[in-house]
Amino acid sequence: KGASQNVVPKLISDDLPIFNEILGEIFPGAQVVEMENEGIIDILQEACKIRHFVPGNKWVQKVLQLKQVMEMRHGVMLVGPVGSGKSSALSILRTVLEKSDDVKGDMYIIDAKAMDKDALYGILDGTTMEWTDGVFTNILRKIIEGARGEKDRFHWIVFDGDVDPEWAENLNSVL
Repeated sequence: KGASQNVVPKLISDDLPIFNEILGEIFPGAQVVEMENEGIIDILQEACKIRHFVPGNKWVQKVLQLKQVMEMRHGVMLVGPVGSGKSSALSILRTVLEKSDDVKGDMYIIDAKAMDKDALYGILDGTTMEWTDGVFTNILRKIIEGARGEKDRFHWIVFDGDVDPEWAENLNSVL
């Protein structure tokens, strides 16, 4: 069960049969188990109903997997084709966590491809040694300062769009 819940959320659907085969070879009779969280599922179903979403079982499983991965990591990447439900899953999970944990959540969405690295992360002026925040670092600074009660909330900074090796590597270094 532990192997399934830690590995399956990171797999694309094409890799799931391969994982099942490997799991069966190493642990005969073992199978990938679906995630269960009755309290969360009820809230998730209600949030979907309000937004007129049709929550298929596979999509619900992905939302539950996303929740689990986000509990273990600071940085998470949702990958998939356009229209596959990534943004919807993130939005619904935010609603679910707000209702289940009774904590407000903020989501900051950045189109990282719309700016260069310096505008995104910030830049140090070599002459004056003065730091200028980029969009990402500005958001982080506001969250850390907590001037508007940010410390009583959870925060997600979302880089929406195609994965670019340059910003992904820089973000990986930050995390």
